[in-house]
Amino acid sequence: MKTWHKLLLITLGTAVPAFALSPIIWPPDPHMGAPAGLQLLLFMVLAALDALIFGLGVAFISYGLPLVRRVANGSRVRTW
Repeated sequence: MKTWHKLLLITLGTAVPAFALSPIIWPPDPHMGAPAGLQLLLFMVLAALDALIFGLGVAFISYGLPLVRRVANGSRVRTW
């Protein structure tokens, strides 16, 4: 399996649950009004992008951290 396939699987594997669990973890404010049709669509697009960026961050940590450790010559302080 190629590396980009693994990255894609990790990204989507974390982005889909993050998108689905987002309203459960952070419920909407009951005192605010419901968004209109186009606003709801745009908020969903923002939530999907947020979840994808979260998934890319998880993929970067899982595959990028060993590379950064190699470049930092084993220094834990410089790695983090």
